[in-house]
Order: sequence, then structure tokens, then C-alpha cells
Amino acid sequence: ARSSREMAASALRRCSHQMSRRGSALQASSITNFYIDGAWVDPAHPGSPFDVINPSTESAIAQIWMASSEDVDRAVRAARAAFQDWADTPRTERVRLVRRLGDEYKARSEAIAHAISQEMGAPIDLARKLQTPVGLTHIRNAAAVLERFDFESEFVAAGGGGVRA
Repeated sequence: ARSSREMAASALRRCSHQMSRRGSALQASSITNFYIDGAWVDPAHPGSPFDVINPSTESAIAQIWMASSEDVDRAVRAARAAFQDWADTPRTERVRLVRRLGDEYKARSEAIAHAISQEMGAPIDLARKLQTPVGLTHIRNAAAVLERFDFESEFVAAGGGGVRA
């Protein structure tokens, strides 16, 4: 079984590759599988495609498959299985991976802005100057908090009695 670190690195490579292939503009496409447990997998019960509509043009920009409860259960099981490995990953490695995610996000910001613009129907300038940078800020803040936060500290409840958390 692959570690969560290996799966995170693999996911970053795959996302980078997918966005490189698609270029800066979101092209009409059909996404027929889900990314679960480090791999693209087919739905448990393929159903009808769901159109993703650009609200400004009212045209379909992509089709996706909706997950069944079985697909959700499979994703939750995979996330639970990966949790301990990720929790055991040294903080410095987690910070490095989150920063790498931010670097990749920044490198792909034009493609992300186009995807946001088309999915939300927002003007491209708004997506470039406001919406895309906010996502990068969230990623960078997550790395900063992860780096500095004291995850183990004494907690004193009202009325006394300390607990090590």
C-alpha cells in the first residue's frame, strides 16, 4: 500500500499533467471517474452525466458523473485509511507538501482563473484578480498555520483539571 505522502505527490503530478494537457481555457470535457485512494476509478454505478453550466452563456462546459453512496463510502474509507499515515508524517514534510501545492496552484493560476470564470460565469478579470488569488492565500495560510501552530498544549477547562491535547 502506498503512503499518503506518495499519494499526495502522485496527485500533484497528475493534476499538473491534466492542467498542462487542457491549457489555459477549460474545454468541454466529460469526467467519468473519481480520484479515490490515489487512483482514478470508475463509478460504482455509472449513471447519467450531469452538465456543468457556464451561467454567463448557459452552455455546458463539461459533463461529470455524480457519485453514488457506494462511491462516497469508498472515498471515505480511503480517506480514513490514509489519515494515520498523514498524521504520522513529520510536520516539516506536511508543510513542504502544502507549499508545493501552493506553488503548483500559482503556476496554474491562469488556467484556474479560466475554470472559475467559466464555472461561475464570472468576468475573467474578477477571477484573475480576486477569486484565484484568494485560493492561493488559503493554501499559503494553511502552510503557515501548520508550521507555527502548537498542536500539543495544556488545556484547562472551566473549574480546573488540565488535559494534554
